[in-house]
Amino acid sequence: MEKQKTFLHCAGILILLLALTGVCVAAGAADGSGPDPAPGRTDAIRIDALEGLGELELPAVTFYHDRHTEALAKQGKSCETCHKVKDGEMSLKYMRFEDTDHETVKNIYHDNCFACHTETRARGEKSGPQDGECRRCHDARPEPAVRAEAGFDNVLHFRHWNSDAIVVAGEKDNCAACHHVYDQSAQKTVYAKGEESTCRSCHEAAPSVQEGVEVRQLSDAAHASCVSCHRKLADQNKETGPLSCGGCHSAEGQAATARANAEALQKVEGQLPRLPMKQPDAVLLFQPRPEPAPDRPEAAQAAPTGMPPVAFNHLAHEKANDTCRTC
Repeated sequence: MEKQKTFLHCAGILILLLALTGVCVAAGAADGSGPDPAPGRTDAIRIDALEGLGELELPAVTFYHDRHTEALAKQGKSCETCHKVKDGEMSLKYMRFEDTDHETVKNIYHDNCFACHTETRARGEKSGPQDGECRRCHDARPEPAVRAEAGFDNVLHFRHWNSDAIVVAGEKDNCAACHHVYDQSAQKTVYAKGEESTCRSCHEAAPSVQEGVEVRQLSDAAHASCVSCHRKLADQNKETGPLSCGGCHSAEGQAATARANAEALQKVEGQLPRLPMKQPDAVLLFQPRPEPAPDRPEAAQAAPTGMPPVAFNHLAHEKANDTCRTC
């Protein structure tokens, strides 16, 4: 009988400890300062900048971007709190424009993040980890981000080039706000009227080198340009696009974009106007001439094969597809 009482007593203590542990864990997650246990956030970013600069001492950090921007907004602070801006474009890197060496970049994160967290906690507000609480950031979890691809269909494109808020000085149209080519002689990107093309013509899924020029990957180029433009319009109190990760990459954000697209399409009675680049309605597609080779210089003058040209109705294809990327 005595043994049974002892067993029940120990079991009761164990249950109490488990209950208290559960309360503490729940409180830690709810105060906004610890790793978020809920998978599938669109704003989860893996900070892995140090991986290419040297051996990691701890796992990469999972960083919740929207959580931080929301907290900063409540303090009246903007993106410049964490990101530097040059020539109107915001750097996607934290508190720097370029990566240097392992120790310097690590100190940039530690010194600035800890300073902000300490300042916030000193005001009596909820804050992130302090110096010495390493595992609260370096949590060794796989990246839990679930982000839908942010598309850019014909209606959304129309909403941009038809926008009165997006203005390019000296230009009737605002195409130069987004479209550019690289000028080798000037060593910079410039607008070339009539040569507008999709971003993917140059920017690929990963960074690349094209004709000796380093080209940013598509995601970096899009975030730097689009977010910088959205921020500038917001600062001018003009209608603008999303400023948060979820605004483009969540189901809710994409549903809001779809509703705005439908409203814009309804205003033009379901028929988008032609692009200002004056694309011809129909063209003839010819067989390309063979490329000349050192042993066949005459190939450049050679006539194409006997296959006749193909008549291509560009206007009909425009109407039948949601984006120029189809072709």
